[in-house]
Amino acid sequence: MALQQGVVEFLIRELLPRVNNKGRVMSLSRQKATSPVKDMAVLLESQGFSSKPLDGKDRITSLEIFQALGFDHYDDVDFTESESCTMVHDMNTPVPDHIADSYDLVFEHGTLEHIFDIKTAFANIVRMLKVGGTVFHLAPLDLVNHGFYNFSPTLYYDVYRKNGFSPVTFFMAESPERWWKDPNFYYEKMEFEVGRMKPAARKKYYPMLACIARKEQSLDQFNIPIQAIYDPETDFDPVF
Repeated sequence: MALQQGVVEFLIRELLPRVNNKGRVMSLSRQKATSPVKDMAVLLESQGFSSKPLDGKDRITSLEIFQALGFDHYDDVDFTESESCTMVHDMNTPVPDHIADSYDLVFEHGTLEHIFDIKTAFANIVRMLKVGGTVFHLAPLDLVNHGFYNFSPTLYYDVYRKNGFSPVTFFMAESPERWWKDPNFYYEKMEFEVGRMKPAARKKYYPMLACIARKEQSLDQFNIPIQAIYDPETDFDPVF
């Protein structure tokens, strides 16, 4: 995935108020920004942020965006050096000890569905975050054969409720099919419910799901969840 102008505006409005400390951010892959640099600069300035990190750039990435948003330190991780990441690591395997409990924000936009070992990837995210840190996900809901998986809200909800995170907040979003040209991004906050849902989007857009959760405690190990609809620890009605 890439960072549209509308997604950056969404981050400013919905993610940043839920981040306790703009210290260290880890992005799962380096995201290219699709909007012209001048348009992104106008957006940042209009929201009270400096566009100086964008100066002199022909193209910008998540590196410059998070610098402009005021984070002190930016890292990104990928399994290859091709995108100029700061850390080469395959998220199918456990992250090294030296980055445990290190980040105030872990940012994931359209990367997780391409990682086969979802358990290890989630465990890595949980491990990298400090207590009080925030995780952000934005993923497509129905792109068949785009990646290994399409994720349901209950995956994020159950993983994070079992691993010391609260609250877990969701947004239903709509992204344009021609995301490299259309800067628009629509979203609406949604409450988590068990049972089936049928995502829908306007014509020439596809549905996406955003999740924001905060790590409230550090656990001794990564806990495998039971889906909320079946978990005896929850009190949801079994509606299918």
